[in-house]
Amino acid sequence: MYYRLKDNIILRGWDKLPYALVNTETGNVKFVDSEAMTALEMCDGSIDFAMPFIPDNINKHITAAEQSVFIEPCRPGQGLNENSEI
Repeated sequence: MYYRLKDNIILRGWDKLPYALVNTETGNVKFVDSEAMTALEMCDGSIDFAMPFIPDNINKHITAAEQSVFIEPCRPGQGLNENSEI
């Protein structure tokens, strides 16, 4: 299964708050830990999370992010912009 960030979600970080997701429609910010940020950075449509070498802890964060509507399934190579291809 391939995933991408939803169009209204961007990854950001600031001094002393390095891991955050920002909803560009609402301005809401959700802070995450470094492991969750690593998982979210992988959601660019180029990684198949069904592959057996993806660690369980990364898949746990992917499941949580999908349930929290930060990411969505996509076609392989769909990329971060719905109209773009990798």
